[in-house]
Amino acid sequence: MIPIMIPALSLKNRWRLLPVLALLLGARANAETSAAPDAKLLDTFTTKDGKYTITVDSTASPDLREWFAKNAIPKVVDWYPKIIDLILSPGDKPPSKMTLTLKNGVIIPGNPGVPAYASGGGIVVSSDFMRSQKDGEAVGCIIHEMTHIVQSGTGASKAPGWSVEGVADWVRWYQFEPRKKGAEISDPSKAKYDASYRVSANFLNWVMKSHDKQIIKELTHTMSTGYSDDFWIKTTGKSISELEAKWKKSLK
Repeated sequence: MIPIMIPALSLKNRWRLLPVLALLLGARANAETSAAPDAKLLDTFTTKDGKYTITVDSTASPDLREWFAKNAIPKVVDWYPKIIDLILSPGDKPPSKMTLTLKNGVIIPGNPGVPAYASGGGIVVSSDFMRSQKDGEAVGCIIHEMTHIVQSGTGASKAPGWSVEGVADWVRWYQFEPRKKGAEISDPSKAKYDASYRVSANFLNWVMKSHDKQIIKELTHTMSTGYSDDFWIKTTGKSISELEAKWKKSLK
């Protein structure tokens, strides 16, 4: 900051100088304000148990700030600990801090249409998707990605992609918003256990109900211990092909 020098003046003349000095200070403040970069719009929220914090960066989309705080955050802070309890095993360490960044336009270059992704302890969300899905899939999408943040608490990623995405959609469609029946399968003949996302979520939910209530936690744990098809024989007594055949039969 450049100082403004005031020459030695009589008291009478100093009083006359005050209006001019005020104008100079105001002009300098305006110049400094315009030159400074825009402050980020950051809001931090804490889960009820006080263990986890979620910071929302709505700098790029200030129009969503109020809606997000009112409609998404209450569910996010409520469900983060729930997801931990649903999918992690003792010894796993979920991140204690998470960021949610709202971003306009294409959020992954070359991949238009991606609504959100999780990476490095944070979630980047398409603001365009949020605006168009306020009354639809906006919050459910965040729950899916938040599951990936929790999955990172295993410390590794040695499980196949279909199981990682299947667990995330299982949390979303069978726990968070089961009433929407988002993982129902319309054509059982084309269903494959490793089709990922909703289809794999359906398969995992069937295994959990019919063979092993702990299958979600056990499968998530393979992210750190390593996965092989023998996992299914050890946990259910059935091979993956046997399970798939029985599952597809149950869909008819």
